[in-house]
Amino acid sequence: MKFENNTYISGDGVYYEGVIRDVKRSKISLQPVYEAFTNSLEAIRIKENQNIDFKGKIEIKIYSTQNTDQSYTFSKLQISDNGVGFDDKEFKRFNTYKDFTKGFKNLGSGRIQFTHYFDTTKIKSKYQDNGSFREREFFVSKNENYLKRNSITFHKSDIESSEKSTGTILIFEGLLDQTRNIYHTLNDSTLKDALLKRYIQYFCLNKESLPEIIIEHFVFNDKEGKSTISKSDIPKIDKSDNVKVHYSKISDDAKSIIETENFETFTINSYKLDKSFLKHNDLKLTSKHEVIENFEIDLLSLSKDEVIDNSHFLFLVSSNYLD
Repeated sequence: MKFENNTYISGDGVYYEGVIRDVKRSKISLQPVYEAFTNSLEAIRIKENQNIDFKGKIEIKIYSTQNTDQSYTFSKLQISDNGVGFDDKEFKRFNTYKDFTKGFKNLGSGRIQFTHYFDTTKIKSKYQDNGSFREREFFVSKNENYLKRNSITFHKSDIESSEKSTGTILIFEGLLDQTRNIYHTLNDSTLKDALLKRYIQYFCLNKESLPEIIIEHFVFNDKEGKSTISKSDIPKIDKSDNVKVHYSKISDDAKSIIETENFETFTINSYKLDKSFLKHNDLKLTSKHEVIENFEIDLLSLSKDEVIDNSHFLFLVSSNYLD
């Protein structure tokens, strides 16, 4: 499916004024940033599956101005990655509300949060198409020009590119609610801390294959600070155990359950995390380096709120059985 240049994208059967009204603005102020960061992780993961030697990279740049009282005012935030880019398939997924094929618990509502927090989200993306390279540019907004066309996405262009690389640059501009002080106080250090807390499960699970993550803070375009997230920031496995779980079958008389000799092996990795990073003790199933969401398992041996040595514990369960 090809998308025409200089057109507003309307979703089939979707009334965007209603969607904007029904999907409330997240109470988590950094949710748009998390959504964009998640998209970058996913784009890198797709490219890793295509090229085993590929090394992912995510760069986040925060731009501020300084006031006379030395406080900062947020200007814009840019997230760039060298992932697969928004080819036609990924662009269609981006514009499909409640797309259940998306990973990382993403159902297409992320761009709604973009519109709730920022006047305009600008996205420029390079991707590969049948051996050639193309560059796609589009904007996301809920302003009147978009909604009156039943759209929140304006597809500006999709043209051939002379650059032989892929990746995406996303820019948030025009903070709609200036009382969201978290953006005005945001810098490389505070955003690093927020990302570590938000993605600690994912980072623990993918410690040995993390992309390079760089966060920079600019004031009047002068670099004020730089932080990185690397494997040294991620806690080590506190303990690892393998557990055999045997298959069972119903007895011939259908009156009992009989354990068989066949079994599956499950690996349980436990992490001891400061309670400020992990809000409660948790156990999660994982598959293919992703935490399986919406699948709850009760942790019976430890209450969710119990604190030991000022820490909570995260248990990640993996197995070839889980797909």
